[in-house]
Amino acid sequence: LKKVNKDVKLVILGKGELEDRLKELIKTFNLEEDVFLLGFTTNPFKYIARADIFALTSLYEGFPMCIAESMACGTPVLSVDCKSGPREMLTINSDINKEADSVEFEEYGVISPEFSEEDDTNNNISAEEKIFASAMSDLLQNNEKISQYSTNGKNRVKELDVNEIIKRWNNLL
Repeated sequence: LKKVNKDVKLVILGKGELEDRLKELIKTFNLEEDVFLLGFTTNPFKYIARADIFALTSLYEGFPMCIAESMACGTPVLSVDCKSGPREMLTINSDINKEADSVEFEEYGVISPEFSEEDDTNNNISAEEKIFASAMSDLLQNNEKISQYSTNGKNRVKELDVNEIIKRWNNLL
């Protein structure tokens, strides 16, 4: 991504078991001026709202609250198609059994193939990671799509509001 978008910066919020590995990769690829590990914060919104894109690379999710929070902030979402959550939130009438094999520019965000769970200690970039980086680059260079996803995401998150969900349950029952 840095080869194509020289000015791009990555901010990673939170703590986790991969922190040491991330620090190692940042150093290996000389990205100390471009990648920032900020740790846990009680207010991620000040970062999310300023971001050009919210990128989710989780291997597993349920209901990824971070996607809803990003959409509420008007920040476009690019997510891997992990086992549950992103596809249901970023598409209309999603087939939850579908697995992305290429980038999908959906109604409410962008879906990319799921990453492998294999630990790569040789610092090789997988095909899925290359696809994800390409999707991120494409999105960053398309102001029209950025604007569309910002607006559509805000509308989508309203549909996910607890009061809207309760109305749907009441109608169903």
